[in-house]
Amino acid sequence: MSVLERPSIQKAVSLLENRSFSHTSPTFTIANLTGRVSELSAPRNVPVLSFVSLLIREVQLTNEPAVWVAVDPSIFFPPDFSANGVDLSALPVVWAPHVRDAVRAVEHLLRSSAFTLVIVDLPPNTIIDQGRLGK
Repeated sequence: MSVLERPSIQKAVSLLENRSFSHTSPTFTIANLTGRVSELSAPRNVPVLSFVSLLIREVQLTNEPAVWVAVDPSIFFPPDFSANGVDLSALPVVWAPHVRDAVRAVEHLLRSSAFTLVIVDLPPNTIIDQGRLGK
């Protein structure tokens, strides 16, 4: 069975049919993203990190934990996150030396069910081996 045939995986086109993604409610909320693996990427001038900080704040406001996993030594700017309402003292950052290690860390974090939101900050153009995703 391929990864895309698993019942827990859905193709992006099916999100258009999903009632929770209606035009009357915001698409990118924690309620709509729960249980999904989502990639957030954009050209350099688009404020993706600001958006991610708002997701982290939304999770923290419900007293749920979030975690940041980074491969690159250059990550978010803590004063910006703080200005957006993120409690930096409640946001653990996991530093992984390689993408392979980051994927392993994320796997452990997800299997622990300890975090409501797991952010993985990968270098541009990173490709994750499907073998790691299919387990």
